[in-house]
Amino acid sequence: MEYLKLTDAGYLPPDTDVDKVVRSGDERERMALRSTYFHRRLVRQMLERDDANQALWEPELAASAEVTPLQALEASHRLVEMIAGGRWHVMRDAREAGDSWSKIGDALGMTKQGAQDWYKRKIDDQERFVPDFHDTARSRAALEGDRAESKTAAGAGTITISVRDSDNGPWREIARHDDVHHVLDVIGSSSFLVRAGDYDLEPGTPVRVSALDDAGNVADFFPTTAQ
Repeated sequence: MEYLKLTDAGYLPPDTDVDKVVRSGDERERMALRSTYFHRRLVRQMLERDDANQALWEPELAASAEVTPLQALEASHRLVEMIAGGRWHVMRDAREAGDSWSKIGDALGMTKQGAQDWYKRKIDDQERFVPDFHDTARSRAALEGDRAESKTAAGAGTITISVRDSDNGPWREIARHDDVHHVLDVIGSSSFLVRAGDYDLEPGTPVRVSALDDAGNVADFFPTTAQ
């Protein structure tokens, strides 16, 4: 798509192919489309006033492209997907800048685990669909570093193993240990693995591994399954 020149005020010019911007516009163009829609909406409201200054507001309408509500909705939807889809880059940058996954989760309105899971899905997609353009080692390192920190923190305190009696039921503690390595294996960069035979659990049983701080409070937890 050719570079689209916007008006001085940042709106789509009158001769814009709006449908084309909706379908294949970049972030700048779709943001301009959305701004154009709301600007024209405001101008129309001003023109509906009894004391409207027609000479002032009518040129404002003529100076920008007509955008329908459906075009504005679709462009907004695609813009959100575009921004959200690329935020894994910023998450990786935040990790490399020294920010914890807990802080990243807070910034996104997610839990730490939710942020990690979302990031991992995105880099899995990168490795699957664009492996030649993706730095796998660098992206995976953002997860490895956090797991190393979590492993160190967990190994220094008490570990509890909990299960649920139903899908939505409360977690019920079934074991507590002071030595993380007595209970867990660390598998790759994804999670801890609880050995099912040690706790009379069926393989595949959802398990939560919690690390307690010196005061006995949960400092971190890791959803996993018994194997």
